[in-house]
Amino acid sequence: MFANGVWTPDPTFLVSPEEYQRQFQIKRQYKSKMKVFSYMLGFVGEENRRVLYRNAVMKIGNLLGGDVEIDEVRPFGTLSYWLSSIASSDYVVTNSFHGICFSILFNRPFLALGFEGEQAWRNERALDVLGRFCLSDRFVTLDNCQQIDISVAQSWDWDEINCLRAAYAQIGVDFLSLALSSGGELGRD
Repeated sequence: MFANGVWTPDPTFLVSPEEYQRQFQIKRQYKSKMKVFSYMLGFVGEENRRVLYRNAVMKIGNLLGGDVEIDEVRPFGTLSYWLSSIASSDYVVTNSFHGICFSILFNRPFLALGFEGEQAWRNERALDVLGRFCLSDRFVTLDNCQQIDISVAQSWDWDEINCLRAAYAQIGVDFLSLALSSGGELGRD
């Protein structure tokens, strides 16, 4: 007897942005400058990657008017602070899958920086979710770093993205409902 695999959304998409705001007491932070939130995982080891990151932040700063506050958070701190930082930013720079997910949930413009070499496997989930929301052009690596200018300057159709997000989340809700109602026998041959 084999179980059939079913591709479902990451659970972060099954909860509404409003529920996250209530559950984690997310507060929009008021600021005097435009804010770029940076959340990077394991991305500072090589100089060429640091250059890509600095270049991305500089170009986003120019797009936002030049005088921006950069909020760089390492992977620690409270979840509430991290979510509030994404929700309050004017732009997010991240290589984190969940940084991308929450940027989409909170309708925050973002640029996804990809991993390369031995770490390239980390891009798969990000590329999948970006493709599902027609945002693959928001993904930049060293190989296509000239894409930063184009990616940063593009507009965001949050109405369309939110419709795609709702449909994607429904796939997960339907799967869970069916799995729970079938007593765990879902997908068995």
